[in-house]
Amino acid sequence: HDSQLVCARAVHLVADAGAALCDGTLHLHGGEGEGGLVEGLAISHFRDEAVVVHTGTWTLRGCSIASSRKSRAVTAVTVRPGAALRLESCSVRNALSAAMLHDGAELRAVECVFDNTRTGVISRGGHLELERCRVEAPCDVVLKLNPRTTGHATANRVKCSLFGGWQRPVGFRRHSNVGLPAAEEAAEAEEGAEAEMAAEAAAAAAAA
Repeated sequence: HDSQLVCARAVHLVADAGAALCDGTLHLHGGEGEGGLVEGLAISHFRDEAVVVHTGTWTLRGCSIASSRKSRAVTAVTVRPGAALRLESCSVRNALSAAMLHDGAELRAVECVFDNTRTGVISRGGHLELERCRVEAPCDVVLKLNPRTTGHATANRVKCSLFGGWQRPVGFRRHSNVGLPAAEEAAEAEEGAEAEMAAEAAAAAAAA
């Protein structure tokens, strides 16, 4: 299929083998209650996003997103304010960034692959959870996060800097990530030790 695919309400869409949205955008609306699901869809894009989550709660499972050209496409996935998206076992290849998270939005990426993305996730706020994902080279930085962003990056395998020259937001934690530059690895270990000490102190205070 070419062009636009619009889901105006919560649906469970399981793509047939070989089904693809070519040079188009998947627009997701609704998704109230248990939310909507899109599974196994291949999407190619270039000048426009491959997926835009406008409203509601959605899951993309086993989907692949790639540039329709040899050069990097624009941001692959955008999550608008008030919307929530779970990326599960998905791949994003050859894009300027895998995802853009707006303030008031939520994104959880689990066991995904970001390959040849200049940036993994860019946020303007919101809540981000990045778990057990793989970020392949070439990549400049995994995360460019607005200071208001909350969440965590845990047990990811990366081949570039997690934050680069960007500061880690106060409400955003990192833990057990592999492949970091030495300085970031040391900082993550120090933060983990401080968190453990704070947890022990809180437990001791609660028991007193």
